[in-house]
Amino acid sequence: MSSVAGEKVSVQVDMSRSLHPVSRHLFGGFVEHMYNCVEEGLWGEGLKDRKLAGAVPEGAALPAPWKPVGSGVSLEAPRRADIENNRARSVRLEGEDGILQENIEIEPGWIQAGSFWLKGEGTVRLRLLDGKGHTLDEGMAEAAPEWKRHTFQLNTGRDAGRIDCEFRHEGTGAAWIDAPSLMPASARGGIHPQAMKAVRALRLGYLRYPGGNFAQTYRWKDGIGPRDDRPARPNVAWQNLPETNDFGIDEYIALCRALKAEPTVCVNVDGLGATPGEAAEWVSYCNAPRSHPMGKLRAANGHPRPYNIRCWELGNEIYGNWEVGHSDAATYARNFLKYARAMKAADPSIRLVAVGESPQWNRTVLEAAGQEIDILSLHCYVNRPDVADLWAEADRYERALQETRRLIAECAPGRKITLSINEWNTMMPDPTQWTLKAAVFGGSLVNAFVRQGDLVEQACCSDLINGWTGGLIQRRGQKLFLTPNALVLSAYARTMGEVAFSARVQGPAFHAPGFDEDFPVVDAAATGSQDGKSLSLWIVNRSPDRSIEATIKIDGWGAITEGRQWTITARAPDAANDFDHPTAVKPAEEKWSARSNPTEFSLSPRSVMVIELKGR
Repeated sequence: MSSVAGEKVSVQVDMSRSLHPVSRHLFGGFVEHMYNCVEEGLWGEGLKDRKLAGAVPEGAALPAPWKPVGSGVSLEAPRRADIENNRARSVRLEGEDGILQENIEIEPGWIQAGSFWLKGEGTVRLRLLDGKGHTLDEGMAEAAPEWKRHTFQLNTGRDAGRIDCEFRHEGTGAAWIDAPSLMPASARGGIHPQAMKAVRALRLGYLRYPGGNFAQTYRWKDGIGPRDDRPARPNVAWQNLPETNDFGIDEYIALCRALKAEPTVCVNVDGLGATPGEAAEWVSYCNAPRSHPMGKLRAANGHPRPYNIRCWELGNEIYGNWEVGHSDAATYARNFLKYARAMKAADPSIRLVAVGESPQWNRTVLEAAGQEIDILSLHCYVNRPDVADLWAEADRYERALQETRRLIAECAPGRKITLSINEWNTMMPDPTQWTLKAAVFGGSLVNAFVRQGDLVEQACCSDLINGWTGGLIQRRGQKLFLTPNALVLSAYARTMGEVAFSARVQGPAFHAPGFDEDFPVVDAAATGSQDGKSLSLWIVNRSPDRSIEATIKIDGWGAITEGRQWTITARAPDAANDFDHPTAVKPAEEKWSARSNPTEFSLSPRSVMVIELKGR
């Protein structure tokens, strides 16, 4: 990758008039039930497969990672055996039999909330053990002929970092255990405390749920009501892993409210027997008053006030043969209209998001269903091993957005259809997604979204936590770090203004081998306050090895009265945060005193700089 022309750049910002409002929904979070995004990621549950729904290996008594203690342990029907296709199972114990889950990572000193359902004879002792088999704390429950839930507050002490959790039967006869749980007592609403702190740092404008591919297999009623009563299902979209359904629509809305993030729900379109009526009932469950049957059901589940979810996606990536319920564009457009009519009959005020993809797909969908579409969704996953190609891809994608703008105007004249880039990220071998070069790409891409902010209403880096390796937050047990991409998006979200301003860049260019043209080394976007008194500049230096001297000129301002800057860079484009080096890439903050206008400063190589200024 080489630069041409000089190594100086000018950035001219016109504060005399704004271009368009910019949406805080450019900084979204994406929560999907895949791998460890919810379970072991966002969710605080310490026991894996707590409903014992996983596959049992040949010759084993229990699904991994559960282990039997004794020879009389067996799986039987769950407490709620009346739910069709429920994969959850209870465990029968007799004598001194028990079940054990080992090596659970916890935060030292945290109180653990344990619970399980029990019936039968004798007693069951719940013990938390250190790695040497010594009891840290325990609780005991007497079995009775009918099922009863027992809860405990357990103290592991300040030295334990990993524990074992054992449920052991004592006395005569047999007893049954169902839906055991072990969760930090400080997990508000079930969300892991450390995960919640990290998510708050991202300042999300909206939160997308429940997928992703999982959305096309999800039946929303599986995720409501008391969590222990909910069925466990195989996650058809992701390797048939057991899904507890502990995190459902009610938990999702509680999380959105805690984060002050707008909810966006993706409904299942024709996947595994889903119907328009089912989607309409979901709308009613969320938005209808208590007088409506679905509103009454929501109230019975502890949520009397309507959620008033405005934005609803109809399906996910239905163009792909990897997706349950996939179809061609014409079929999807017909299905979209069927679902749209049913859902709008439930609540006429909702806004509908249609699945978009290639120009040909988009043309078919827009021509057939454009009059009912409010937002068209696009996904942007980039596999460009060459660093110059990766960074140039952001510019190429901005041109594709402009082509989509023209296509919307042609195919749905008179409709104000915006775009949701509701999944974007790099998709390359590990650990590329945790590197500085991924963050430089991310900064450039969001700059493009700001420049096209009258078209791009939503954007969401995939995933919020774990999931794909590109998850903005990475959590493994009690270890957690923010990727460089997360650091950039957090700084952008923290400083974004209400409106966009023109930011013209003049300076050197670089050549990308996968393209037939050169691209600007420096990329910039500008937002500010409506009154023009504050300005945020997001400046990306896409030179891998050279600092650049920059001049900022702000038209419409006199002197710069004060400011701050955050620079995100590292020793090399491949520098990465990981569990052992969680802050290898981190922002460096610097305050600006009063400066003249124009003003000069230096752009570090391979960097994203966020500058927040006030002027007069």
